[in-house]
Amino acid sequence: MRTSHFIILLVIALAQVGCEKPSSIGSATPDEDNKFFLDLLPSAPVKSPFPIDRTIHDNQGRPLEGAIIAKTNDQLYVTRGFDGMNFKIAIDSLQESDRKFAEELPDKVPSADFHLGLPAAPEEIPAYILSRQESIKRLVDENKRLQGEITSTTNAMLQRSRRSDIKRNEQEILRLEEAIKTYKTQNP
Repeated sequence: MRTSHFIILLVIALAQVGCEKPSSIGSATPDEDNKFFLDLLPSAPVKSPFPIDRTIHDNQGRPLEGAIIAKTNDQLYVTRGFDGMNFKIAIDSLQESDRKFAEELPDKVPSADFHLGLPAAPEEIPAYILSRQESIKRLVDENKRLQGEITSTTNAMLQRSRRSDIKRNEQEILRLEEAIKTYKTQNP
């Protein structure tokens, strides 16, 4: 019991000694002392929050899904997710919640390779084709997963259902491929 009282008194005494004004210890002002100690502290690199994946909405409620790459005083620099198209958007044109979010972001100048209206990818593939190619890839991946389910189960009803799903996906893939061909012939 006496040991715990002694420890408590020791902590209180040390806290009071540590609370003395720096001006009473030396001739330096408190600001100079703080500056000196702050200079001694190692500076940790500050991690940039960019890019930020987010769907933002303009005043009319139209969404833009992509990554916020940079921000200046009154502009956001965004790369659209599905096609890599770059946009510079006035913060004032955003819905209130997105505007507040954008205003709280730190300023960061966009990189020199950020070109407005151009896809980030070096190829210029139309968004119409890109979206259908992504859908085809998703359906092919789903068919692989479904085929794995067929081979890993002995349930005949589940196998039939998965084969039906695969057939439906293959028909959708053919439809998407035909849509891409039609688009390419109409837009050379």
